Amino acid sequence: MDESAASRMLWGTIDSGNTAIFPKTQKPQRRKLLRRCSSSLLALEKVMTTTMSPFLTALTSDGPSADWAKDMDLYAWLIGSWDMDTVQHLDDGAIRKSDGECHFGWVLEGRAIQDLWIRPRRPAPSTMYGTTLRVFDPGIDGWHILWSDPLNQNYSRQIGRAEGNDIVQIGHDSRGLQARWRFTEITADSFHWIGEERAAESDPWRMTYEHFARRAGS
Repeated sequence: MDESAASRMLWGTIDSGNTAIFPKTQKPQRRKLLRRCSSSLLALEKVMTTTMSPFLTALTSDGPSADWAKDMDLYAWLIGSWDMDTVQHLDDGAIRKSDGECHFGWVLEGRAIQDLWIRPRRPAPSTMYGTTLRVFDPGIDGWHILWSDPLNQNYSRQIGRAEGNDIVQIGHDSRGLQARWRFTEITADSFHWIGEERAAESDPWRMTYEHFARRAGS
């Protein structure tokens, strides 16, 4: 970023309208302030380039790996960002409502999909902030689902497969409970996610969470 670019970024908004954000200064003072702001912007750009970009570049992918593309369709439609309304079903039968967001992207040379689930929507203080790694395994014709929520120390490992028009994930969580998570009512721009748990095979499933998601901007 050169000084002229920084100048346009900084002064393009400062001098617009009838009232300046900052009082107008004489040219020498303005140049000094501009150099100081330009230097700060360059430093920030350098930090982002040297500390964030190499990791993100190595992690993320533009799309599925060419040799795995035909196997990735089960979750590929989720790529992108979603807004959601959440309903938590409490043990006493009460419900607690919130909003949230989730984001999905290609990772690991396009051989996996990683997501972020955040509740409520930022910038509100989080009550959930977790990530899933979804990896297709041709040996079982299914997906390994690895969920981690450090905020709540909540972890789950499941296997995901298609069941009719739905996606069903079955496994266990870190408490030893059986977990069943389902994507249902799937369209190009919406889905209904249902989380359930039970202590043993003989027990009925108990619904714990629902997420009603819609593609961001739709």
